[in-house]
Amino acid sequence: MAHRDALTGVFNRRAFEEHWQHVQDIFSGSRQKIALLLFDINHFKSINDTYGHPVDDKVLQSFAETIQGSLRKGEKLYRIGGDEFATII
Repeated sequence: MAHRDALTGVFNRRAFEEHWQHVQDIFSGSRQKIALLLFDINHFKSINDTYGHPVDDKVLQSFAETIQGSLRKGEKLYRIGGDEFATII
């Protein structure tokens, strides 16, 4: 669980930082292209303030599941903050 987010089941910030460093090490000096995608759920605080933690937890879980389902084999989704996610492709 040291590399997983308990709520969403995706990888956490610690795993992201380790993977990002690994990617930089591998691709430094390479012409291979990589992309870092960052996701931030707009107005997330409003969801929490209006509907409470059970609903905002469901929003985070649904978001993570949707994005994870869109990634290709081997690509990982990371929860790097409260409502912030990232992936490296």
